[in-house]
Amino acid sequence: MGDLNSYLNALGKDWIDHENTVDTFKSGGPDDLVKGIAVGWMSYTNSLKKALELGCNVFVTHEPTYYDHRDTNKTMLQRKPVKAKREFIEKSKLTIIRCHDVWDQYPEIGIPMSWGTF
Repeated sequence: MGDLNSYLNALGKDWIDHENTVDTFKSGGPDDLVKGIAVGWMSYTNSLKKALELGCNVFVTHEPTYYDHRDTNKTMLQRKPVKAKREFIEKSKLTIIRCHDVWDQYPEIGIPMSWGTF
């Protein structure tokens, strides 16, 4: 798992502030074993369930898992639906990696460049 996260972060080595990036583990960690990888724009609970059904234990997401840019808003984390989602993720042992800053700024295909040509 650490290799996957390192690879994703290395893609943005020249433009990402690695001290302040939101591209971090949202659950699980670098020592988890990768069995299968699912990718989604957002880590909706139904998307996470589908990933598990497909045999994936890793979910790479672009947007926050807990509805706050940094996934650290204490008020948000105490809300019943968010607590239920966290419990589901922990119980399922799903590893979630956020890939936002790297992807947004990726040369030629990142958000500013893509929308600029849209």
